[in-house]
Amino acid sequence: DHASILLQVEEHFGIKIPDEAAESLTSVGAIARFVAAGKTPASPA
Repeated sequence: DHASILLQVEEHFGIKIPDEAAESLTSVGAIARFVAAGKTPASPA
């Protein structure tokens, strides 16, 4: 399901996808473009 995929992407890349952005990420391609565009900087540890 959509939320599960987004959580896996967040964990794999060490990023946080804001809820507002997640609503528009309706395909794998959209998620890939979002991550590649660098719109999701890793949170400081």
